[in-house]
Amino acid sequence: HARSLDPSRPITFATFKSPDKDVVAPFVDVLMINRYHAWYTNTGQIDIIEPTIERDLISWYRRFRKPIMISEYGADAVAGLHADPPYAFTEEFQSEYISKYFSTFDKLRSVRVFIGEQVWTFSDFMTAQGVTRVYGNKKGLFTRQRQ
Repeated sequence: HARSLDPSRPITFATFKSPDKDVVAPFVDVLMINRYHAWYTNTGQIDIIEPTIERDLISWYRRFRKPIMISEYGADAVAGLHADPPYAFTEEFQSEYISKYFSTFDKLRSVRVFIGEQVWTFSDFMTAQGVTRVYGNKKGLFTRQRQ
């Protein structure tokens, strides 16, 4: 239906599924995938990011042969919390986490499997209380005060 309203615009949506489970991907022009490897799964295991995201995105590309971007990825960091070696929720962990994604994205761009990314999120924001949040969502590249 969307294509009939305006055939000049590309159609996309964000998914968290795997390529073999996604039923909408065949009908869109650009695949947008949300991934949180080493955060919600295998928390803290930064070394799994590069091989896992590479294998994941290549499997999407092989199945659908469409442009792919990551529409969400990130890790929370509590401002001022530090650890060496990096540990989940520290500023060092968040920095290293994002860097691992960047290097993998660069590699996949060079072989034309990947077109772009959108980190989740620009800045921290408040959420309802819960055991997975430390006083709000802290995946922002900046704090709520834009620091």
